[in-house]
Amino acid sequence: MRLRAWALGLVAAAGWITAATAAPVEAVETNRSAILTKCHSWMFSRDCHTYHHVRLPARIAIGDKVSIIYGSNTKRYEFPVLHIKIEGDQCTLFGEEPSNPDNVDKLVISSCRPAP
Repeated sequence: MRLRAWALGLVAAAGWITAATAAPVEAVETNRSAILTKCHSWMFSRDCHTYHHVRLPARIAIGDKVSIIYGSNTKRYEFPVLHIKIEGDQCTLFGEEPSNPDNVDKLVISSCRPAP
């Protein structure tokens, strides 16, 4: 019983150390397509629209400004990459600080991975 408790403690400590030392993602390799959420602030509200099949470069890093063309009435936008979040093989690139992830400019990439 004592050995089992020690082993569980070791596994828990290893998980904590891994989480604490995980480096933030600085760049990603993309599948060259994303979903863009573009938000506009009005006087008392914020309105967001989603655009599918947005073309991307193969590699994107924090600090890049990605030139985006979107919409049926073609619009151009320089998307500033401020933050990258990876969950599984999906990446979210934020163009604003993600205080409320539902109401910020972002690119969601369905298949991506950290770049070397």
